[in-house]
Amino acid sequence: MRIVEIPASMRESAGRKNAVRKLRVAAYCRVSTEEEEQQGSFEIQKLYYTEKINSTPEWEVAGIYADDGISGVHTKKRDGFNQMIQDCKKKKIDLILTKSISRFARNTLDSIQYVRMLKQMGIAVVFEKENINTATMNSEMILTVLSAFAQAESESISQNVARGKRMGYKHGKFAFPYGRIIGYRKGADGKPEHVRYPAGHPHNALEWPINEDGLYWGPRFLYERYHTPILITENGMDAHDAVSLDGKVHDPNRQDYMHRYLRALGQAVADGVPVLGYFYWSFFDNFEWAHGYQERFGLVYVNYQTQERILKDSAYWYQQVMATNGENL
Repeated sequence: MRIVEIPASMRESAGRKNAVRKLRVAAYCRVSTEEEEQQGSFEIQKLYYTEKINSTPEWEVAGIYADDGISGVHTKKRDGFNQMIQDCKKKKIDLILTKSISRFARNTLDSIQYVRMLKQMGIAVVFEKENINTATMNSEMILTVLSAFAQAESESISQNVARGKRMGYKHGKFAFPYGRIIGYRKGADGKPEHVRYPAGHPHNALEWPINEDGLYWGPRFLYERYHTPILITENGMDAHDAVSLDGKVHDPNRQDYMHRYLRALGQAVADGVPVLGYFYWSFFDNFEWAHGYQERFGLVYVNYQTQERILKDSAYWYQQVMATNGENL
């Protein structure tokens, strides 16, 4: 029996007669760091491939896939690359364009495996720098050799980058992660600039800013990251407390502070954060290492000369909070 191989046809079998279906062409772009100049290169690559595909009458854009700010020789963390492969498996792509082998895969094994996989699905990859089209490639030898060079180059660059960073650290130079640190931004001189709260923002007696959101997002972040129950061991504020003419200590600011922070913590609990307990700092006015007896944090006022103790208004308020387990918040 004679077997006749019938080549794939780009003509549609249904719909408009003799209409030639355009090749669905995708492009894969990649840069290796998150530096600003690399971000510019990343945008330029996307623009280049979009224009190139649109300017070819036989082609149509199947997608511009990209990964930026990701280093290394493996494909596991490259979401754009992995999405492109999934779309290939779903038969959404006919051809892939990429700048070079090192952009496509910096690992020899990955290069060969993915090229073979795509070739079996009838999808070609064009490596522009090396002038290789896997559809017309007669042997994998040249691709293997060039992939090995790309892997070695990537590993060398990675070592050089790490060495350069260590040298920079020794001279006090480092990339400041502004996107991951709250309270700082890049100043006009290029150095970190402290972002202060606006004028009039509430502060305690020590000028520490009051921001109850910290007792929501702090426990939530730590629980979601470490999956461990939370115990608040210290939370409180100092105030310029004094005994009033009626013999009592009225501290409405502390009550308001506690109310705000406990309500925020309660919201964290409602959103699924397991909080084992909360300790207010502190029960008595106490000696503070940095300020001595000057600042007062306690729920109970202490006359340091006579040692007399007076429950502040906040102590009576907190008594009701504990009695109701926070239901009055």
